[in-house]
Amino acid sequence: MCVAMPLLAQSAQLTGRVTTGDQAPVAAAVVSVTNPDSGWKRAVLSNDRGYFSLQQLPPGEYRVEAVKPGFKPLVETAVDLRARDSLVLELRLTVDPAPQTVVLDAFCRVNEAKSGGQDFVNCSPALLAVAGFRAFWP
Repeated sequence: MCVAMPLLAQSAQLTGRVTTGDQAPVAAAVVSVTNPDSGWKRAVLSNDRGYFSLQQLPPGEYRVEAVKPGFKPLVETAVDLRARDSLVLELRLTVDPAPQTVVLDAFCRVNEAKSGGQDFVNCSPALLAVAGFRAFWP
């Protein structure tokens, strides 16, 4: 316990909600964070009310992306998280009538992995189908 507390004190969290322009929740959107300097990545799915939570993130600058079939991908760059920060984002997606193909990176191949109680995206074909994705890996 003494070792974990200093580590937790050095982490940050990012929470928020994925919605449409009219404030309707977007369920099962993939919300990912990427540290462009280190390449570190983590992703979660928004819940049925559009909420997501990414905890125990190493401090640094992140690129935040929200994607869901039928919507244009949303990218926020230069999201700066410092130790003990608790940042809340409202991610508003815009409807995209054009068909989309989503290519998922290798980090999505982690199946039901856990880190500090935070679920990673389970990229099993069944879960992706529920989220509305037709996915392939290059």
